Amino acid sequence: MKTLDAAIIHKAADSLARRMLSPYAKTPPEELVFERGPHGKPFLPGFPGLHFNISHSGCYIACAVAPVPVGIDVQMIALPKNDVAGRYFTTREQQYIAQGDNFALRFCRVWTMKESYLKRTGQGLSIPLDSFDVLEQPQGLFREIMLDGAICQICCDPATNPQFEIETFYR
Repeated sequence: MKTLDAAIIHKAADSLARRMLSPYAKTPPEELVFERGPHGKPFLPGFPGLHFNISHSGCYIACAVAPVPVGIDVQMIALPKNDVAGRYFTTREQQYIAQGDNFALRFCRVWTMKESYLKRTGQGLSIPLDSFDVLEQPQGLFREIMLDGAICQICCDPATNPQFEIETFYR
């Protein structure tokens, strides 16, 4: 399995988002116009009650749509390079990933929770990753989807039911 180049991934992610958003916006996919917030999160101007987020990793592209802010992150499960957990995770998060057998899965679980949380807020990496603990967030804030060799987290108000799609692309 080979991953796709950035231009193909961008086009596929854009297409997935347009296809998912079109029915909610009651606008043909090709007519949707995206803008970006101050930290780069895409949005549809004129649709304040329509929120979405996109992520990709390896051969996966994911999109989530909700009536409230939503973040999604997908990551291929792999051991991190360097001491990422020591630099970017809280003490509690570091303890969580160090316990148990599957360090790579636990690391990717925390990483995707952090990414989806920041993407939900729209603040991106303007907030230091170790300044908040995803393990202390309210029950139900995260929805986890296990994929073949990857993990996906959706971060959204637990009272909502975000719609999501995950597509697999191979070269």
